[in-house]
Amino acid sequence: MKKRRIAQHFIEKEMDAMFDFRKIIGSFNEDKKAVMEDFRNITVTEGSPLIIHNPTTYKLLGQGAQGAVFQLSSDRCVKIYAREKDVLREKKVLAAAKASNSPFFPELYETGRNYVVMEFLKGPTLPEYLKEKKAFPKWVANQLIEMLQDMERLKLTRLDARPRHIYVVKSKRLKVIDHVYSYKKKHPYPRKLLEELGLLGYRDDFMKQVLEVDAFLYNKWIELQNQK
Repeated sequence: MKKRRIAQHFIEKEMDAMFDFRKIIGSFNEDKKAVMEDFRNITVTEGSPLIIHNPTTYKLLGQGAQGAVFQLSSDRCVKIYAREKDVLREKKVLAAAKASNSPFFPELYETGRNYVVMEFLKGPTLPEYLKEKKAFPKWVANQLIEMLQDMERLKLTRLDARPRHIYVVKSKRLKVIDHVYSYKKKHPYPRKLLEELGLLGYRDDFMKQVLEVDAFLYNKWIELQNQK
């Protein structure tokens, strides 16, 4: 009986040790998974196209000239940049918009050496929205005017935006992305916006509504356009 109790004791000790070992391995795997899922492990390197290394499961939403965007959650995304100076440029614009409570820019949440965490915009781009509606709604024209005036209020030097960088989010609100060059390039009037609305077949509709809302602004744009 004594030998049986001793044997049983050793068996229980071995089982406890195995259980502890499994807990350690499980904890290690969870920690490893957490590290692998850290978006800071994603790298973007300059190249044509950009060289992207993504050891995580975060979905790539798109990439451009300066960086790549990944979805972090239902309401947040992160843009990873190839160059640190581009992080600082975009951060400056989004921080200024946040400080002034501008409704036309994504919410800024966090920045780092090579990334910016911002609001994930749910909704179609402006060209996608217009294609679906097959018309140029007056509220879109009004908000484009307000958005451009807001850019001027923030003292941006690029008073312009490509339609594909403008999103239509809930409650009929326009928001614009891609601000790396908003304090660097000089567009005193929305040249790219007008050109690309023209390609979509909506430039004249927009300009007609600009004239109705603000004749001074309309004449200013026409004058600047003629100076090219």
